[in-house]
Amino acid sequence: MSGFRTPESQAEYERVLPEILSHGCPLCTKQAVESFVHWKIVTDDFPYNKIAKLHHVLTPLRHVLERELNGEERQEYHDIKEEQLEGKYEYVIEPIGQHRSVPGHFHTHLIVSLD
Repeated sequence: MSGFRTPESQAEYERVLPEILSHGCPLCTKQAVESFVHWKIVTDDFPYNKIAKLHHVLTPLRHVLERELNGEERQEYHDIKEEQLEGKYEYVIEPIGQHRSVPGHFHTHLIVSLD
């Protein structure tokens, strides 16, 4: 999503991403800023700094694709989006296809836009 990062930030992201991914899933090891039963919110190390003043990521604790989420995980995901994000974030962005930087671990981006 090069359109959401400054050119400098995008270049750095593209430079370091292969190295980061070579050490396993970065979402699995990221420290949570907020935790739930099946999910956590983490900071994004390469935020969408052209559009966001705050950028977090909502990700399941398990390393799974969206289609692999169980019923409890799906329900909690829905509940978090409906009950926990209002007032903290403005947008939920879910990259698809080639724009998934961590394709094996489902996640959505939580954004507060620049004013």
